[in-house]
Amino acid sequence: MTSNLKTKLFLLFIGIVLALISGEIILRWRGVLSMTEFNTYDEETGLIILKPGVEYEAKIPCSGESVPIQANTQGFRDDKDYLADKPSDVFRIAIIGDSYVEARYVPLAQTFYKLIETKLNQAGLDKKIEIYAVGKGGNGTFKNYLYLNQYALKYNPDLVILAFLTANDFRNDYELKKDIFNENGKVREKLSLTQKFSTKSVLWMWLDYKWQVIKMHSIGNTFRKIFAGEDSKAQVPFDFQVFLEDSPSSWDGIWDMEKNLISQFKEKTEEKGVKFVLVSLSDMWRSHPELLAENEEYNYYLKEFNFDFDKPEKILADFARENRFPYLNLTPVFREKIREEGGVSFVLCDGHWNETGNFWAAESISQFLLENKENLLNNQLDFSTDEIDIN
Repeated sequence: MTSNLKTKLFLLFIGIVLALISGEIILRWRGVLSMTEFNTYDEETGLIILKPGVEYEAKIPCSGESVPIQANTQGFRDDKDYLADKPSDVFRIAIIGDSYVEARYVPLAQTFYKLIETKLNQAGLDKKIEIYAVGKGGNGTFKNYLYLNQYALKYNPDLVILAFLTANDFRNDYELKKDIFNENGKVREKLSLTQKFSTKSVLWMWLDYKWQVIKMHSIGNTFRKIFAGEDSKAQVPFDFQVFLEDSPSSWDGIWDMEKNLISQFKEKTEEKGVKFVLVSLSDMWRSHPELLAENEEYNYYLKEFNFDFDKPEKILADFARENRFPYLNLTPVFREKIREEGGVSFVLCDGHWNETGNFWAAESISQFLLENKENLLNNQLDFSTDEIDIN
């Protein structure tokens, strides 16, 4: 290699490095993705939390309205902190999940977890109920496991509810599949170095966000059709492949990974003597199928392929029975409420629960917990899932 070529390659390398550094500085300066303004990188865990004590207004998409957001000193949305030294007359519940648990588009008092807390405390139980939420947008079960291990268990919960969203948790985990398990098949207790870097870099997160948008829309559809190969079902958007009656062959491994993650999440709670409940959240498309039929992009796939939009919950229900843990599916609840009461339970431009959706979720989860209160408030860790409505 000539010295001239070496010089050119070195200058190219320096140019790329300077461009990346400049991009990082500009995106942080402009507060892209609300990263630097409202969130912070936890140096100890490598995870993203709210800036302790931050207060800001979250804009509701397509409405012009906003919601006040307040973080406690522990970096999560709440108006109080939780001490590890829990009073003996308190039964504490941690709810862990993604942006549905963050619930940024409703006031704190109208989030489903605060409504559950209110309902349970009005039910005449022997103990005071405290509920705190550990939610972060973009989390799948793996990230939820990390937030459980690094944050939620610190405050000595008696019960942990894993809020599972079939509409995108599979994708969130699949994209990290190479870094989830260690050589012994156990879920990593901390992020890998590459994941810590990608979490800390605003530029990386911005590029990843843009890539997700591309994959989910028209350009992504073109790429999927080109690379689908012989398995035409692979052209269906990844988040919708889980609902195919006959999923691509790769989904056997994806389901195995997800079941493994849920099992190890459950084991982690029970190691600490904490009870575990799995709740499958409702999403906009399956709760309001009329909206799905009106979507041109997805309507194409509905005509070309056969879907079973209850398939994931059927698999999760069987999995819960086999492993004897309590499971609640919210989608049928939302469908029934919509038939009986009408209205829309989601922010239409966004897909997250609005105040109605949070209220319905709180009603259902509260009822579920109260029906099983004897198991919850004593030392039994096992539920008889035969007694639990999983329809």
